[in-house]
Amino acid sequence: TLLLYGILLTNCSSVYADRSVKESQEDKSKLSLQAENFLLLMAMDYSVNGNDLFSAEFLKQLYLESRKEIYSVEYIKALNSGGQFSRAIEVAEELKLNSDNQKRELAKSYFALRDFNQSSEILNSLDKLEALDYEILSEIARRNGEFESMLQYLERAYTLDKSPKYAIKIADVLAYFEEFDRAISHLESHYRLYEESLDVAHRLANLYGMNQREREALKLYKKLYSETEESVFARHIIGILQSLKDTTQLIEFLETSHYNDSLLLQLYMSNQLYLKGVQLSDEVYQISGNREILARNALFRYKAGLRENRPEQEFLPKVVQQLESVVYDLNDSLYFNYLGYLMIDHNHRVADGLKYVKEALKLDPDSIYTIDSLAWGEYRLGNCQEALKIMKRVVDELGLEDDEVREHWEAIQKCIK
Repeated sequence: TLLLYGILLTNCSSVYADRSVKESQEDKSKLSLQAENFLLLMAMDYSVNGNDLFSAEFLKQLYLESRKEIYSVEYIKALNSGGQFSRAIEVAEELKLNSDNQKRELAKSYFALRDFNQSSEILNSLDKLEALDYEILSEIARRNGEFESMLQYLERAYTLDKSPKYAIKIADVLAYFEEFDRAISHLESHYRLYEESLDVAHRLANLYGMNQREREALKLYKKLYSETEESVFARHIIGILQSLKDTTQLIEFLETSHYNDSLLLQLYMSNQLYLKGVQLSDEVYQISGNREILARNALFRYKAGLRENRPEQEFLPKVVQQLESVVYDLNDSLYFNYLGYLMIDHNHRVADGLKYVKEALKLDPDSIYTIDSLAWGEYRLGNCQEALKIMKRVVDELGLEDDEVREHWEAIQKCIK
């Protein structure tokens, strides 16, 4: 279609090219050009709107009336685009088309019909092969399982056209042969010398990762993410840093990118960065209104208060109040149990705490840690026999290796005595 636009522009400019000819000749020339341009416009309009077969009819008329090679090429191309591959071959034979550009389109028709031998024969008969011709030959070789020939054709295509797609295809074939060093070297050279293509960089980073060169892959993914902010690159960065167990760098990346604040909050909790957790969860909640984030904010405030050795009355009632405001909305056994155990363990409204533990058990009746909370709640209320009965189940399943379980067991046994 771009070629047709070029012809149209040339035709339009040539109408006014020579004002010295006779009036009758000028009128005749205008009519001829006007007719050609009309047919061109119709062909282009149908092509742009996806009606390739209608476009082909106008291109056929253009060729038959003008005998310009370009129209025969575009005619067959339109038939191919419309899926009329057999018809394209018939037309080529009827019109006895024999130029390289005409035969090139004919080869595509045979290729589409999976007549790879005929397609290959036509392409190899061209006076001068272009990069796209070698690409088709490489695909024929691939389908025939001739991977060495495929590589050779791709290398010839790359010699003519240093586009990223050929660089990547060559690297993929080399990787298929497990020649990873050559594949990586090839992409590195292309990326450095010709074009810093995102596709090339992405494939190169993948090859680094496949060959345990995680630091090089990480560097490249960071560059790609800084340029595009595409999530696929962020996920690769996170995956590599998790694989390397580089928590410090992972936290730094998440802090600067804010790609996954939920993961960052988990890392803050597991790495005891409670004040950072308070601040981030506050910010996220203000933006999202997510009630689960509000609950996590309460946990961070509780942990931060303990870490700073602050008096319980300064932070505990507020933490409890905050969790109570969301726990029924969340309806999650983990939060019910956390709230209940926190209240029981700090002797803060123990009866209410036991109520939340029982809510947790409704949702997850076999959770051994929630059963431990239940035993501890009964103990705090002075129901020592009931507490012992419940705690025996916990000890039978977990033993006494856990410090907290052992502490509860010993305290409850003393209560009985």
